[in-house]
Amino acid sequence: MPILTNKNRRIVSYFPRGTFGDGSNLAVDFTAGILAPFTLTRASSGTFLGSNGLVQTAANDVARFEFDSSGNSLGLKVEPAATNLLAHTEKLNGAQVSTEQVWAISYSATGFTGNATGPDGVANSATEIAPIAGSGTCIASVAMSSTAERNFSFYARRNSGSATLEVTLNNGSTYQAVTLTDSWQRFEIAYTSAAQRVGFRIPTNTVHQFWGCQLEAGRIPTSYIKNVSAAAGATRSIEYIECKDAAFSAWYTAGSPYTMLLKYTMKDPQSWAGATSDRAAVHLSAAGADPRTYLYAAYRRTSSTDTAIGRNIRVFETGTSPDLAIDPALSGMPTALNNTAIAIAVNTNDGAMCGVGTPVGTDVTCTLPNFTRITLGMIGSTAQLNGWLRLFKHWPLRLGNTTMQEIVL
Repeated sequence: MPILTNKNRRIVSYFPRGTFGDGSNLAVDFTAGILAPFTLTRASSGTFLGSNGLVQTAANDVARFEFDSSGNSLGLKVEPAATNLLAHTEKLNGAQVSTEQVWAISYSATGFTGNATGPDGVANSATEIAPIAGSGTCIASVAMSSTAERNFSFYARRNSGSATLEVTLNNGSTYQAVTLTDSWQRFEIAYTSAAQRVGFRIPTNTVHQFWGCQLEAGRIPTSYIKNVSAAAGATRSIEYIECKDAAFSAWYTAGSPYTMLLKYTMKDPQSWAGATSDRAAVHLSAAGADPRTYLYAAYRRTSSTDTAIGRNIRVFETGTSPDLAIDPALSGMPTALNNTAIAIAVNTNDGAMCGVGTPVGTDVTCTLPNFTRITLGMIGSTAQLNGWLRLFKHWPLRLGNTTMQEIVL
């Protein structure tokens, strides 16, 4: 992987095949598995779907370059910390004690842990449930609080052919149907704030296999977190993606004009509309404090009467008021797994911002601060993006507004 330098202009290319002629001096293609000059820290392991189609586990501080089920690169996975509140998330009838969240299998079903290879490719890692006469159930034994939003996700398949599986979030009071095939699929059930006691009902007496059951806080599922028997749940830590100090100043000149572009994919962005959480794309700062600039990937609805529900991208120069804002209606936000981008260009009293399919917002009061670091997909340790980073680029000049609209495509 070449890194090209020039005495008159610092050129840092992190594309795997080398040069580019658009005037940029930094290009990081995350879809090619490139991370430098950024670093990633995460105080726990994390799972992701590898290029081989299997769920894999990355060790502490190891980046997760994820692929879809067809083997296409999604880029660098980034998501907030999360806790799986369920226990025995793979072998649902594993050895249990009274303090744990357990699974209750009805009289009309039998469960066993052998003969089922999970989506991680590990033999005997999944649970098979074989109803004796149909309508067998497997339901978690403890209901969660009714005050917090939570979502339920799991992997499932049928041992052959396709069939309907019924999923409950309320101890069997109601069910919703999903269709299983003989391939592993991850199912993500829409969030609910009702008391959650999750589980399954198998309408027919056929063998079904389960793995990776997860109940977590929030509207949007995150990657699977294994929990064998921890009563309080198992947690995946937040991950920090940043470039600072000498590594940052190698391509960014403090107090000089610049343009930055981030292409990313946000998981189910429309579900954030009306939520009380921001999702950030880029954070520029001086040692984590002012001066600072925030670029939001999606912005929450600010009140019950706010007509700009589902705000897409905004820039804050100081974190106190928006200097640049684009507030499309909910219908203007990208849909689930839709690629999107944000670009910002700044010179003294001449700033601009745009996103995919949005007009250029301008600012005539902006400044050129002396930044010392940048983080992607978060602001400090908050407002984490839930999705994938695909491309980051930097130009040591203020690109024109027309060009900005071109580069976000």
